[in-house]
Amino acid sequence: MMLTQADIFIFSTIKKAVNNGSKKIVVDCCDIKNWKEIKNKIDSLKEHEIKPFGVLLNDFISTKNSDLKLFSKLKLGYPSLKIIYRIDEINYHFENTQSALDLGFDFLYLEKKSVPKKVINSLEKLHYRNNDKVDNDDQHLFSEIRKSIDKIDTELLELLSKRNKAIQKIGEIKSENDLKVFQPKRWKIILRESFKDAKKYGIHKDELKKILEAIHLDAIKIQLKIYSKKVDEK
Repeated sequence: MMLTQADIFIFSTIKKAVNNGSKKIVVDCCDIKNWKEIKNKIDSLKEHEIKPFGVLLNDFISTKNSDLKLFSKLKLGYPSLKIIYRIDEINYHFENTQSALDLGFDFLYLEKKSVPKKVINSLEKLHYRNNDKVDNDDQHLFSEIRKSIDKIDTELLELLSKRNKAIQKIGEIKSENDLKVFQPKRWKIILRESFKDAKKYGIHKDELKKILEAIHLDAIKIQLKIYSKKVDEK
């Protein structure tokens, strides 16, 4: 599961690596956290007809939403690329490395040849996961649960559709009465009432707020379109 210094070539030495016949060209994105920059760096290889083996990421903390989004885009956008986690030997954290493996990183990378013994001992305790394999005894249950999730997802879409239709009616009434789209008092009430039930349903308050904010912003956009249409009709 580990690449060594001899196995890996970073972006700055690609031409030399190609000339040496290397098949393990890795795009070094350790200092980049922006998806567009990473994408541009990977796509720029096409100009030289180079197909990279993987992408090297540094200091990845998988519980951060921004990191999860970046990882997801890499996996979906470049499914054949291996995603490699660079271990920081100085600021090493077992939990972060294990989380990276749990998420689905393909390799771990140690840059230095001389690594503290405590780090090596810790790495030996890491647990590696399968991609999507389930024991035969659990396969049926696994499939049934996924079907129920798919059904819930459909129900969520139907509820969002109903909510958007209600938002459109609210927008029309606001427009006719010259009310401002954004109503702070109403927004505070929505948050307060939702937070009351968050704990009961096992939903973290911070995560719920992000979901509600996304729905709220979409509602504002719907109403602004109604206002814009009314202006055009005058």
